[in-house]
Amino acid sequence: MFAILATVFGIATSLGLGASQISAGLEYLDIANSYWKPIEGLSPEASPGKFIVITIITILGLISVVLGLNAGIKRLSQLNMILCGCFLIAIFLFGPTGYILDGFVKMLDLISKILLVCQLM
Repeated sequence: MFAILATVFGIATSLGLGASQISAGLEYLDIANSYWKPIEGLSPEASPGKFIVITIITILGLISVVLGLNAGIKRLSQLNMILCGCFLIAIFLFGPTGYILDGFVKMLDLISKILLVCQLM
């Protein structure tokens, strides 16, 4: 019983914090401000944007679970990998490319030295 409650509360916390970050990002980019306004009488933390984000994520998760492992979870995992790849490419193209490549080369050098020392022991 404790494990079930801990899982439910952990998922609810992650979903709530993630929805807060997503809606704050949309508001920062001025994407969400034209679509939803704060409701009078409620705190600014209870924006309709968070409700919409939580609803969309919940519906996607529900569809994925209902479709099963081969159809739903597999497609959701593939979508996640595609989004991660797009995010990686965007960071590489629009971010500090030289700094990223320099750190990558230095880390490969460090890992090779550590592996060499471990092999000689």
